[in-house]
Amino acid sequence: MNTDIVALQGAALLNEIKSMPAMDSVHLWYIGQMGVILRSGTLTIALDPVLNDLTDAEGRTRRLYPPLFPPEELDFADFVLCTHNHADHLNMATLLPVSRANPETRFIVPAPEAKVLTEGGIPEDRVIPAEAGKRIRLSGDAQVCPVAAAHEEYRRDAAGRDYCLGYHLMLGRLRVYHAGDTLVTGKLLQDLREAGAPDVALLPVNGRDEERHARGIIGNMNAEEAACLAASLGIPLSIPLHCDMVKGNTADPQAFVRACGERKEKPRCRVLRPGEHLLLG
Repeated sequence: MNTDIVALQGAALLNEIKSMPAMDSVHLWYIGQMGVILRSGTLTIALDPVLNDLTDAEGRTRRLYPPLFPPEELDFADFVLCTHNHADHLNMATLLPVSRANPETRFIVPAPEAKVLTEGGIPEDRVIPAEAGKRIRLSGDAQVCPVAAAHEEYRRDAAGRDYCLGYHLMLGRLRVYHAGDTLVTGKLLQDLREAGAPDVALLPVNGRDEERHARGIIGNMNAEEAACLAASLGIPLSIPLHCDMVKGNTADPQAFVRACGERKEKPRCRVLRPGEHLLLG
């Protein structure tokens, strides 16, 4: 595995996160794929954390760098949010150790996937089923509004609940949109406008193509489409993700930087290394 691209990992990364003073500011750490950790005051939120290995049919790792720390070390998270039931976003090999390490951690997942957690060993009273448009209060004035995601298409269960979501977080005055896996659609743009255009957007940029489709990899927006979303909504800061962790499903994040620079609106963007910290505001 290549660890050259990692900024911080292990005890050094954990110490940085845990020692960050509780302030009104919102802090972000990138932990791989679409995984991030947010700290807002005393509240800690992990989104799409995958801190276990991912292997192919022959047992070989698919990760290009190892997990930045063991999942049981995420024992300081108040909430863990997962956008959909794919192994690089929702993985019980991460979630169950987190659950065991901290009995106070609560888990927010798309409503049709709540049974994956409860049947996997996480108590039902700690699992919060999320539905698009129905806000969930986290703590104080912090809340999250789930947003339907088109992981190439919108998929819903018989009750009309989405299998794939993004999360629009309201953390004090700051709005952070975590897209999960999705294409850019007219519905998505309208949903984000109605929720309040985000100050920060975490966007997948790995795109989609026939070769990956043949291997069962469902695609996302690409760099140009992500830049269009950022420009259309006037998002002050966008961060390209889902591009560096899994073999055969990578992309050049600099393509997003170039795409932003080529648009007349010049949306601001920032590329993060795994383990890197960013003060959002």
